[in-house]
Amino acid sequence: MESVHEPDKRAWISNPVSVKRSYERWCESLFENETENVTGSKMLQKLVLLLQLPDHVVKTLETECGPKSLICEGEVHAQSEKVTEIPEEVELMTLRIQKGELEKRRSDVNYKKYVYDRLKVQDYPERVCLGGVTNSQSKKTSSKVKLGILSDVLLTVQIFRPVQNVSNQKYRGVESLLVDQEVAVLGRQKLIQLRDSIGCVSDIAVPGDFSENPNFPPELRAEDLYKSGFFYINGVFYSDMRNTENRDYSSQIRAWAKETVEKIGPFTSKKMEDCQFMDLDLRLGYPYVYVHQGFCEHLIVFSDLRLCHPDDSQDICDYPMYLRTPRKQRIICMVCHIKTSRWVTFGNKRVPEDPFFFCENCFFKYNYTADGKKIGDFQAHLYFDRTAIF
Repeated sequence: MESVHEPDKRAWISNPVSVKRSYERWCESLFENETENVTGSKMLQKLVLLLQLPDHVVKTLETECGPKSLICEGEVHAQSEKVTEIPEEVELMTLRIQKGELEKRRSDVNYKKYVYDRLKVQDYPERVCLGGVTNSQSKKTSSKVKLGILSDVLLTVQIFRPVQNVSNQKYRGVESLLVDQEVAVLGRQKLIQLRDSIGCVSDIAVPGDFSENPNFPPELRAEDLYKSGFFYINGVFYSDMRNTENRDYSSQIRAWAKETVEKIGPFTSKKMEDCQFMDLDLRLGYPYVYVHQGFCEHLIVFSDLRLCHPDDSQDICDYPMYLRTPRKQRIICMVCHIKTSRWVTFGNKRVPEDPFFFCENCFFKYNYTADGKKIGDFQAHLYFDRTAIF
């Protein structure tokens, strides 16, 4: 596939990287196998030796370029705890409003994230762990296994929003690629944990036309019916084979690659649940693929690879960790223009657009009589907005 994408001609794509070898080389270079009880001063000494800088240059850089040099005299740091403490005896209206706002953020994690997502400067102070739990809250049920300094590597994975396949050549390539989620994973974790953390509306969709019986749709979701999926990373298909009924989607692709005259392949296949990120050989910035539900394709990009440091969450239960989630721009009902869409119709001649989105209330009032009889001829499918999964 590299002959097709030509990564050597793209400046943002790195050379091939072995995650395990990079981790070993970093540890050997920095600490010479002394991975425990490393102090900041010792780390600085090792870095000085690597960079070959004289002592007076290091001291000058530490003084003039350190974090303290960025704060002016009398300035209150934006992330200081003092900002969140409003004195009780102050009667200013602005401070009373600010106090109520801060209390609301503390009590409602979703509201807090909503506020920070809409700031001009994106600086959300707490990373969001899976399940909508912040690092500070997860300590109540944290794991006994903790990360040590330089005990693992941290990979940043960008998952792009799936792009619809356009059959008309005139419109091909019009839809832009958008980063939908950004997740941090540990080198010791398995690929299956990344797959379980990826949220997609294709998984929670309920397939089928329910226009004849909209009140009793089945409870089975697409993820319950179609559990197969794979990652394609650097010539290897990592398939999810945890369930005995899962299919190896890559088998047909590998068979096609052997028969085609184009220079594609060779490809190999492994089980996703048996492979750790530490075992991967990859390129940073290179577009790989995640496929599930048979046709839903997400580009995935490993954007960063580094050692874990003390500022990272030391609780293994926090990973995989969402670093970025999509903005909540919902699809509203095309009738009332207020509520979030819950149904989508196709082939409905009584509406001006196809497909047409309805909220729950407008859908039944417009498309059915008072006694529940269907008006006209159309297909109706349950619609799950993207905001429903985050």
